[in-house]
Amino acid sequence: MSNPTHLKPVPAASTPDGPPAFVRSLPAWAAPAALGAILVLAAVLYGWALGSLGWANSYYSAAVKSMGTSWTNFLFGSFDPAGVITVDKPPAALWPQVISSKIFGLHGWALVLPQMIEGVAAVLVLHRTVRRWAGEGAALVAALVLTLTPITVAINRDNNPDTLLVLLLVSAAYALTRALQAEGRTATWWLCASGFLIGCGFLTKMLAAWMVIPAFTLAWLVGGSGPWIPRVRRLLGAGAILAASSLWWVAMVALWPGDRPYIGGSKDGSAWDLVVGYNGLGRVFGSSDGMSQSMGGFGGGFGGASGLGRLFNAQVGPDQLAAAGQRTGLGRRPGRRGDAPTRPAVRRRPAAALRLAAVGDLAGGLRSRVLDTEGHLPPLLHHSARSGDRRPVRRTDRRLDPCPPCRRALGAPGGRGRGRGQRGLGRGTNPP
Repeated sequence: MSNPTHLKPVPAASTPDGPPAFVRSLPAWAAPAALGAILVLAAVLYGWALGSLGWANSYYSAAVKSMGTSWTNFLFGSFDPAGVITVDKPPAALWPQVISSKIFGLHGWALVLPQMIEGVAAVLVLHRTVRRWAGEGAALVAALVLTLTPITVAINRDNNPDTLLVLLLVSAAYALTRALQAEGRTATWWLCASGFLIGCGFLTKMLAAWMVIPAFTLAWLVGGSGPWIPRVRRLLGAGAILAASSLWWVAMVALWPGDRPYIGGSKDGSAWDLVVGYNGLGRVFGSSDGMSQSMGGFGGGFGGASGLGRLFNAQVGPDQLAAAGQRTGLGRRPGRRGDAPTRPAVRRRPAAALRLAAVGDLAGGLRSRVLDTEGHLPPLLHHSARSGDRRPVRRTDRRLDPCPPCRRALGAPGGRGRGRGQRGLGRGTNPP
């Protein structure tokens, strides 16, 4: 645990007429109480009236029902109980939802409950990360900003994969922070832990988790301890762990000896095609089959035409200006001596955060698919803890209407749940 410098008297600027003045410090219980209040607020915002949300994203809710019928369906993320086809994402984000449905029963609120817990955990981990960089005050601001960010509240009240991805990437940033502030074998272990967590994020939304790798790599190369050769050697070891934790599921799909579901979203039923196609390069250059990925193939979509100009058009431009205002605050040094960085790696925090923001903006501008909110980037931008809310791009990546199998699997016409009673899910899968 870091040294609670926020509890000590902090010398203020010297006056010509006397000795340095001292700023009155807060009592010892103030910071834990503030953090507890923020976590309670996050739990209330993310978990309020979960029963009124229906089945959230009915596409994934139908898959959770099917995954609970057999271990094979659970392992591959099968969309249908017969194990014919999977969802178009790896199954890691759905595994907690399946476990929750086994504990509490198959209800809409039971599927969203893990999302709420993961969201609160992300707030706590972000606080712990920022506190190591900038002190308790900045950490509390960062936790509060993440808690109140509108897209964070919205995504944590749904069962999309983004919530678990956010938690894993923020945890990876915490592990990288520990690696930058440690030396020797301890730094190696923390760096490998960061790579492992990014690999776990790959199992939730594939290449979206890898967007942070360039910024993390530069941060380690510039701010890591030790000579260059050992530093690069440690980075290669962490990269090997990242690759293993990312691609084991892809290898398992390729080497599975028996029958398995067809991988949804792929052209040949392989997970590798899903990685480099639909969930990979297809998001940047468009679908490999020539069909637009925007709004499920209905064309158009929010965000405008792809390219660097997309970041400054009428639809996205205001949000980019708000984000730019947030990032310009990254270079301000803390005003209190107790919060001042003491290591060169800590002083390079603003440049690392700006590199992360640049990678996310470049990917968002060039991708051919409809512009997503990229819910995993705001908490990493809040790592700066130096400005207010980042206004979200309106989420339009949801399907215009769930597919007929979703409606049949959930037993609800139109793809939505039947209110709080959730009676529709227990019915058969015959067409209405």
